[in-house]
Amino acid sequence: MSQIGDTKEVFGRRYVYANPDQALGPGTWQLADSPTAAEAGDAQAVSLVYGSAQVADDAQLIEQGMLIRLDDNGKAYPAIASTPENARVVGVAIDRTNVGQVVRFTMNTSFEMFNADKITDEETYALQIGRAYYLSSLHPGRWTLEPKSNARDFLVLQCGIAVGENHMAIDIQQNPQNIDLGRFD
Repeated sequence: MSQIGDTKEVFGRRYVYANPDQALGPGTWQLADSPTAAEAGDAQAVSLVYGSAQVADDAQLIEQGMLIRLDDNGKAYPAIASTPENARVVGVAIDRTNVGQVVRFTMNTSFEMFNADKITDEETYALQIGRAYYLSSLHPGRWTLEPKSNARDFLVLQCGIAVGENHMAIDIQQNPQNIDLGRFD
């Protein structure tokens, strides 16, 4: 039986086994773009570059592994689940990138994250294997286990599943209609 984080190649495409919600059913094979970090040795060296953009002058430093978005001018910012515009995640930063520099980003792959303490709301050094991670509504660019907000309305956007203590299977929803509006009562 397959275990979360297992990979296989079929017809030249790579897949990773994940289970987004263990309470609702069995796991599934999700499409990935590159070898897993464990197989490759250095995930950032082999990560498929999905795109790149210049970090906006008024943005903050983008850490490796942060979730990023692009504005209407194609400039990169850390994404945040505060509005639909700010929550349109285009990928995960491959490298740490300063303001004004070009950030490369990837998606649909198993990505190595040794800096989870800097890029998750929980600020722990290890990811929780098998758990879904979401775009934070509290801290730009960060992942979170529990989407929450100080505001009445907030957005819930699942972006990946931890397949190892330092590996995330990135699965970003691209369609803005897939962003769910949560409400506190």
